[in-house]
Amino acid sequence: MRPIRTLLPYLTIGAGLFLLSGLLFLAIPYVARQTIDIWFGADVQRVIHDMTDPLANHERTIVHPVFPLILLPIGGLLAKFTSSLGIAAQLIISLSAAMTGILLFATTQNLGLKPIDSWLLIGAFASSSAFIFWWSIPETFPIGSLSILIPFYLLSRHEARLKAWTLALAGSLAITTTNVSAGIVALFFSKQRKNFVKILLLALLLILALSILQKSYLPSAKYFFGGSVATEQRFIPKSTDPRGSLPGRALDFAHYTAPPSGVLPEVTDIKGRSTAGRHPSAMASSSRSAIKSEGLRPSSSDRRSKA
Repeated sequence: MRPIRTLLPYLTIGAGLFLLSGLLFLAIPYVARQTIDIWFGADVQRVIHDMTDPLANHERTIVHPVFPLILLPIGGLLAKFTSSLGIAAQLIISLSAAMTGILLFATTQNLGLKPIDSWLLIGAFASSSAFIFWWSIPETFPIGSLSILIPFYLLSRHEARLKAWTLALAGSLAITTTNVSAGIVALFFSKQRKNFVKILLLALLLILALSILQKSYLPSAKYFFGGSVATEQRFIPKSTDPRGSLPGRALDFAHYTAPPSGVLPEVTDIKGRSTAGRHPSAMASSSRSAIKSEGLRPSSSDRRSKA
C-alpha cells in the first residue's frame, strides 16, 4: 500500500473537486435544469432521467451508446438514499469531477512535471469555464471527459496490457460515439500499436454486446449503429432564415449564453409562469423562492427529450 503522504494529494484533489462541483450545483438556478435548451442547449432533465430512471425515454443512446446502462444502477441506488433524482445525478457528476482531477494530476506526474506544476494545472482546471459550467449540472459532458482522459492516462504510464486498452477504448465509445477518437489517437502512440485493429474491433464488439443487452433492459433505448449521423441532422436548421446559417447559430449561442436584459426565450419557471421578458436574475430568484416555500422537485411530468 502507498503511504498516506503519497496518497494525500490525490485525496485532497478528489475531495476538493467533489465539493466544488456540489457547491456550483447549488448555485445554478433551478430553471436551468428544468427547461430544455436554456443551459447552452443542454437537455438536463433528459440526462437526469437517463442516469436515474429506467422507465424514461432513453432514445439518445443513439449517440451515447450505453450511457444509461452504465450509470442507471449507480443513479438508481443514490436516488433511493437522496429521494431526489436531480441530486442523485449530480452526485455522480461530482464524483466524476473528483476522478477527472485525480487522473489529470496522475497523468501530469507520469509525464514528469513537478508537483507544483501539476497543482497549478489542477487549479486551472477547477477555475475553467468548462468546469464551472459543466460540472455544475447533470450532463453527459463531464462523464465523457473522464472517458477521454483515461486512454491518455494509460499512455502516460506506458500501459502495455491489451485488456486495459480494450476497456479504455470501449469506455470512451460507451459514453459518446465521437469520444472514441481520443482513445484511437492515444492507442496509436502506445505500446499496443501493433494490435491497433484488434483492440478497436474488440472494443467495438464489447459495446455492441452491451448495446444489445441494454435494449433488452431499456426498450426505449436505440442502437448507436442505427444511423446516428442522419438522426442528428434533424437538429440542424434547414430554412433560409439567417439564424440557420453558421453566423446565425453563433448568434443563437450568444443569445442563450448572455441574453440582454428583457430578451429571453419564452419558457416557464418552476411555478409554470411565463418567463418572457424577464431578466435571468428574476427567474433565478423566483425559482429559489418556489423551491424554498413549496419544496418542489422535478416530477415525471417534467421529462422531455428533443423531438
